[in-house]
Amino acid sequence: MKKLIFTFISCMIISCAFSQTTYYYVGGAAGSFTAASSYNTALDGSGATRVAAANDILIFDGSNIGGTTPTPGVPLSFAISTVTIGRLQLQNGADISLSRSGSGGTTNLNIGDIAGDDLIVNAGCKLRLKGNTGSILLLLVNNAANPVPATISATAKIYGEFSIEDGNGSIQNRITSRLKGAFVFASGSSFTTLIAYTYYPFSSTGSSTTPVNGGVVFEAGSSYYFQGGLSPFGSNSTSFLAEFQPGSNFYFRAAPAPNMFANRIYGNVIIDNNVAADGTINRINNLTINAGFTFTTHSSGSTPVTGNIVNNGAFIEPAADPNRNNRIVMAGDAAQTIGGTGSFALADFIISNTSNVTLLKPVQVDSTTVIYGTLTQSASATITGGGSTTLKTPASVFPSGLINVDSVVIKSVSDFTGVEIGMSVSGANIPANTVVVNFSSSAGTITISKPVTGAVTYASAATALNVFNGAAVVPVGFENERAALVSSKTNISWKMQTENDVINYVIERSVNGTKFDEIGSTPAAGSIQYYYTDQSPLAGVNYYRIKAVQATGQIKYSNILKVMNGKGNAALQVYPNPVKDKMANVQLSNMDKGAYTISVFSQSGQKQFTRTIEHAGGSATISVPLPATIKTGMYVIRLDGDGVSLKQQLIVQ
Repeated sequence: MKKLIFTFISCMIISCAFSQTTYYYVGGAAGSFTAASSYNTALDGSGATRVAAANDILIFDGSNIGGTTPTPGVPLSFAISTVTIGRLQLQNGADISLSRSGSGGTTNLNIGDIAGDDLIVNAGCKLRLKGNTGSILLLLVNNAANPVPATISATAKIYGEFSIEDGNGSIQNRITSRLKGAFVFASGSSFTTLIAYTYYPFSSTGSSTTPVNGGVVFEAGSSYYFQGGLSPFGSNSTSFLAEFQPGSNFYFRAAPAPNMFANRIYGNVIIDNNVAADGTINRINNLTINAGFTFTTHSSGSTPVTGNIVNNGAFIEPAADPNRNNRIVMAGDAAQTIGGTGSFALADFIISNTSNVTLLKPVQVDSTTVIYGTLTQSASATITGGGSTTLKTPASVFPSGLINVDSVVIKSVSDFTGVEIGMSVSGANIPANTVVVNFSSSAGTITISKPVTGAVTYASAATALNVFNGAAVVPVGFENERAALVSSKTNISWKMQTENDVINYVIERSVNGTKFDEIGSTPAAGSIQYYYTDQSPLAGVNYYRIKAVQATGQIKYSNILKVMNGKGNAALQVYPNPVKDKMANVQLSNMDKGAYTISVFSQSGQKQFTRTIEHAGGSATISVPLPATIKTGMYVIRLDGDGVSLKQQLIVQ
């Protein structure tokens, strides 16, 4: 019995020794982070004062950080070299600033390790590391007794705002994560460096606190605001302390520091300052260049983009001659667009095998455009400049080499015969729709657009590394689409500019021009002209469109055609208005069969354009291409014929 009681008491002692206590900060704006009196077991300060332990949970609740005297905001300081807690948590709009007090030195703020995340900044909360006299090293650890354990499991999850805001260049505030994926910025969170930085934001000093590659992760929907400081990746081209997942955002609001581009993988990049790349990039998702700023590529290598490019500033390569060596590589596996109001000055432009790229504005290419996939242009959005265009024919090569885990680099490649940027790559542990975005025969490496899922040596037919491209696809293009109501039926017709790889056409109808339903289909027959009749159109307005389906699964839509089923007054309507890309859709409603003349006049009455059409009667939509000579501005479009004279204001963009 005594033995049983002794065992029970021993267990209770051990349990108490490892118990955790949750404390709320109640010290107010004048309190201290480390003072026991700053914390209480109750939010209103009515509980017990803190008895410090290494695994305490400290909560900053924005609804009351003053205890019995509610206070909403708080700057806090450290005067000692080491602070160890189990968890730091911000909630209910807490806004906390931490700084090192005194004449200088560094405070090691050790956080972890308890069950669940050890640092939590909830949505709507702000945590800042700042100051003018000393530095803070925020370090995820296991516990005070064993700060460098063999297995580190402390984690952080940021849902709100986190920033490092230094008052001068001698401050070395920073974050260290020693476990891959342990420090996570979730969707909707943000991280800002507003610093005159002499240290890297995710680095440390000494072997006992060495950070790991990928220790800090920015998930899709998170944002990094770079407003000064050094690279988030680390001090050299082989360090990757931060991982930016697809869909994360990186804002360049200051000139970049060294080691921010060479071999780096970004999510979305937003240029809010003049930025010049210091090396070849491994991947960017969407690239946005804001008005007034310039993005300049590196002098050699590649700039692969897997998403869209919106350029409202200037996108250039560094030299002003056609011998520039950086290649812009469109490397996505979904539809991509290139647009904006800014200018492009490129040397080499490559459309990868998996890419389907549509130009929304002209792009100047001075050397070579190479098309493995699909490039769609229009009269107002074309490849300009003196460069040549090459459509690639099918090819396949089989190099051998060793691929790294969690890497986009295939190493130790011995044979580069036939390998070209833009080709597809397939093999063990390589995701579908992966393409070559760069390679170096001198280094024996091939850089690919997606990270692999495991390591494998490509040394036999069973594990062949296949680098290939399919036939270059000539863009599918509609022209002269028409829909007319004749004898209570809608006759739809269209012509094809090209029909490469199209297997069938699907006719769709809508009552609102937004949600469409299939009403019929017709197979591709190698013809230029196609017809379809809707035997039972809906009463009132009917919208139609044609969907061209290619063997690859890609889809191209025609313009939307509008037909009125029901007698009414003759009417003329142009849509969209303003007209974009010099293509006007002219809707004729309730008109007799016959010849009509469409004319466009300037505001001063000068005729800019005229065309005669044959109308089958009833309602119809006709696509009318405007001449390239028509400039942006206000015009009047007029329809004349068969006793009808109608006009409408026209805006050309």
